[in-house]
Amino acid sequence: MIALIFPGQGVPLVGAGAPWVGDPAWEAVHEVERATGVPLEGPLLGDCDDGDKQLMLFALEMVAWRRWEADHGLQHVVGIAGHSLGQLAALVASDAVALGEMACLVAERSRLTSLAAHANPGAMSVVLRWPLAHVEAVVASTAGPGCWIANDNSPEQCVIAGHPAHVAEVERGLVQPGHTVARLPIDGAFHTPFMQDAASSLARAAEHLHTSAPRVPIVLNATAACVTSRSGWPRRLGDHLVKRVEWRRSLERLSRMGAHTFVQLGPGRTLVGLVRRTLPTASTFALSPPAETDTALRVLRTGPVR
Repeated sequence: MIALIFPGQGVPLVGAGAPWVGDPAWEAVHEVERATGVPLEGPLLGDCDDGDKQLMLFALEMVAWRRWEADHGLQHVVGIAGHSLGQLAALVASDAVALGEMACLVAERSRLTSLAAHANPGAMSVVLRWPLAHVEAVVASTAGPGCWIANDNSPEQCVIAGHPAHVAEVERGLVQPGHTVARLPIDGAFHTPFMQDAASSLARAAEHLHTSAPRVPIVLNATAACVTSRSGWPRRLGDHLVKRVEWRRSLERLSRMGAHTFVQLGPGRTLVGLVRRTLPTASTFALSPPAETDTALRVLRTGPVR
């Protein structure tokens, strides 16, 4: 019983597509380019470094999804979830929205969040080895109204976000031996009220999507709820920009749905690590470079193992 999970921003992207060149799944990049008119192949192959990061990530997730789809489809998949931007990829993988339509919404999301970040400059920092309750207490006592918990990722990892000065104040309150606080290379304070204008505009843009009922349930970032309906997605896609990413609870929900193997579709291995910290007995695979994908698919054909 398998859960498919798609990563969010923060993973290295420039040149990340090079191992996929020649694989039939690479055609997904060209589909995204045709739908949006945005060149992606150059930066994904490392020829330049000025690509649209959100579209680049989405395109690589679609490449990995196409490779998975060709071999497995949704057989044995009990649920799908995406971390932040990955939630939009999850809608495509569940057959709720066509790839081209979603690519256009991702491009609009990128534009809107860039405008919001310019209007309300923000920062995000990952916090390691502090329990969430402690981080919440430090945020409440230190930063006032300008910093929030943006992600609850695992029992020992969360992300804070907000006004850079307030985030820095919370960072100082959390830096102790044995604990780590590190700024993320992301412009803007995602999953906080700083993104409210972008969220409202994205919800309006999403009203034009042609949606279908997901073929398998999607577990939402903002609530860790399981959704099987074709309706309500404009509001949900807006909400996910301003509400906390409840990733730990989402993984726990997928586990309760029967998933014991979690497959990350997209670059990096960040989500694999979060699964292992949250669900130590789960099996995990990362389908990103084709060589790793081939190995993972062979193993999964004969039965998932850790």
